[in-house]
Amino acid sequence: MKISRGGVGKKTTTSGMINHFKNKHSDEHHKLQPTLPKRQAITDQDTGVNKPSTSKQLSLEKCAEIRKPWDINDPKPKKFHLLIADMIALDNEAVNIRLI
Repeated sequence: MKISRGGVGKKTTTSGMINHFKNKHSDEHHKLQPTLPKRQAITDQDTGVNKPSTSKQLSLEKCAEIRKPWDINDPKPKKFHLLIADMIALDNEAVNIRLI
């Protein structure tokens, strides 16, 4: 009998099976509890690498800058327009490009 763990490669986990045992077969889960792998948090001391703290929240200035529309003559949008044009040209998509 072949037992599938529900995934291939990196998607292969036993979390679903453990949760199933916990919810549906609590007595068997209690027996298996000592044999289950323990999750260990990886800290900076474990890896020996200093990780800079990263802020997930944008500053007010950065948020305002992102929401501000670009000027058509600004070099940043021109760069993106050319990159998009290159991508479309490489994909052989029909498109009308007008350079100003």
